[in-house]
Amino acid sequence: MQNYLRLICESRGGVPPPTFEWFHNGISVKPERVDDTEEQDEMPSGGQSKTGSKEVHSVSVILLRDKLQTGDRIVCLVSNKATLRSKLLSHQKLRSELIVVIHSPPGDPEIIDWSRSSDHENIFVEGAQFEATCRADPAGNPPGELFWRWERPRQSLEPSVNSRLPKVNLDIVAQIVSTIPSEYVVHQYSEGKLLSKVRIPLLKSEYHGLDLVCAVKHQVGPEKSARIPILVKYGPESVYIHGPEETTDILKQIPKFGTNTTSFEVKPLGLHNRLAYVYLDRPQYLFCMTGTYYDQAVIQWLGLSNHSGEWREIQPLETFSRRTANASNRFIMFSVIKLVSTNVERPAFEWVGIKCKAGQIPGHFTVENHTVLRIYAPHAWTNFVVYAHLFDQSARIDLE
Repeated sequence: MQNYLRLICESRGGVPPPTFEWFHNGISVKPERVDDTEEQDEMPSGGQSKTGSKEVHSVSVILLRDKLQTGDRIVCLVSNKATLRSKLLSHQKLRSELIVVIHSPPGDPEIIDWSRSSDHENIFVEGAQFEATCRADPAGNPPGELFWRWERPRQSLEPSVNSRLPKVNLDIVAQIVSTIPSEYVVHQYSEGKLLSKVRIPLLKSEYHGLDLVCAVKHQVGPEKSARIPILVKYGPESVYIHGPEETTDILKQIPKFGTNTTSFEVKPLGLHNRLAYVYLDRPQYLFCMTGTYYDQAVIQWLGLSNHSGEWREIQPLETFSRRTANASNRFIMFSVIKLVSTNVERPAFEWVGIKCKAGQIPGHFTVENHTVLRIYAPHAWTNFVVYAHLFDQSARIDLE
């Protein structure tokens, strides 16, 4: 039944019963038979019934949908001996006509041109301009509508087996992040095709790891889409100093950070210390942690000397990166320095301040964090001499 179209032409009243004629684009059409007997039973070629005092006559015709095109004309002519005697030609055969309009969905969209990066891996520099063109062929009838949006791709995220960071299992499904504003988009209908060009003036770090999606909507059929993944190089936007701690294992396992699945920002908790006390009788380590970045980051340690009053570079004991638990292709960098060592004879403690700087490339640091250091000294004991004395219940006692 899905490939057949049944049209019914009805006529009320008239004696003798009328004769029906069908035409498709001016060509006479006879009622067609369907090979399936069950379908034939469901689609009678004609009939007769009575409504009130008038008889209703009808004849149906069966057409193949595949043979119909937009603009086709299908005509039913009805006549009997009475109408044929009319002097007016238009009254000799009564006419009912319809014009075929076929609604068809557009073709699958495809992104045919976009601003490729120099390495052709869809990795772009933050702040760069981006352009892309999407096409749907055919356009559909009536023409469909193309639009652009950002989507977070469907993925299942699991921490690395060797990761020493807290394990967080997070499943992210594909979801719309935002629709690209219309002022960035130009639409065009040409030669039966839909074209749409998007121009994003400034790629931001928040677009990193998202898919640029071109989708087409139509009243017939489901939405269809095409996508390209976008990776944006960007440096850390924050840096934090934690410690001192007595072992490096604690520094690698304990850092507490929360996850925000909406913005993919990693927000360290309790890692911003403006004043830290150093114990000289035990090992002391400081730990620096950046915010998220992609592609490259660098960390530099500086110490403020209490002798010269100058900032001097401190070589880290270890520097390493870890992929964040809640977002692929985002990383955090960690670095450790040793302030106090008990294994060797140590000189007088030199540093009164520590600074950790971070950036995307060496020599270009965009964020820093500063911690003031103080040497821990136990409080001196105070001796009190207590004398026993009895006082009246209402007596006033002054202590000096």
